[in-house]
Amino acid sequence: MALLMPVADQEGETLARSALDQHWAVAAIPPERRALLLERVSGSRPNEGDGLGEPIAESLTMLATAYELAALGQLDAILHEPGGEVRRLARDVLTLGAARAYRIYQAVRLPEGDQELAVRATLRLAALAVVGRQRESFERWAARPSVERLLDGARSRVRLDGWDASDEGTRLAVWLTWLSLLRRPDREALRGSVEALGVLREHREAQAGDAADPREPASMLRLRFQNFVLRQVAEGAEQLASAMHRRVLPDATAKLSLHFGAARSAATGDHGLDLLLAWMHGAAVTVAGGVTDQLELPGM
Repeated sequence: MALLMPVADQEGETLARSALDQHWAVAAIPPERRALLLERVSGSRPNEGDGLGEPIAESLTMLATAYELAALGQLDAILHEPGGEVRRLARDVLTLGAARAYRIYQAVRLPEGDQELAVRATLRLAALAVVGRQRESFERWAARPSVERLLDGARSRVRLDGWDASDEGTRLAVWLTWLSLLRRPDREALRGSVEALGVLREHREAQAGDAADPREPASMLRLRFQNFVLRQVAEGAEQLASAMHRRVLPDATAKLSLHFGAARSAATGDHGLDLLLAWMHGAAVTVAGGVTDQLELPGM
């Protein structure tokens, strides 16, 4: 999406809504279809039950993804523009798009049969909530018994006794740590995250850093990419956790961008992971920038 041009303050919200609705990904879904889907979301009770399933879930996910693509087109402007109207309007679009996607995803049933995928979906929802100023709503959603059972089960499988990107326990340790960081951890929870990340870092550093061999089978090369992505995400978590602990949040923004930029460059081909990383990046710099969410947006 092209950068937005400065306009008067009273036109900002109107422009943000227009920019989202006119983006190619959103415009590809007929307006009447969008209205019907959003009406179905409005009529759901996301804090009760397990959410909407198929066949409506597929259509809702498509609409939410369209809003994500429309919003994320402004992330670079927020990261690289020094300030002023362009950056403010880009943030309006990003915030509104995140809020709309959040409202849709919270009404959709979490993935079944794959614990890690469900945890990643929860983390993505948490990141959308931070960017879209929907944190209080997320906490109510996360209090559902089904979500609490999912997270309790995932925590029981976390492994901190080594570093192996091919092991689900290691990956869960990283995803759950990020989820904790985005949920306004208290000092004790933050200290626990810092300690867990420190243990994982020690295991990473103890591994031999063999250079990649082009003759390696594709499965080994995929594992190297997976390890690189997870390492960057873990190091990004260290940056944010350390900054939160020292209360010097703005200083972490540039380093966070480096880690997520590297992770996303290695995650090409996995669209779901790329979108997750993009929203984690947006949420991380939102937290690091000290952006408040005292005003909760409706998102629709």
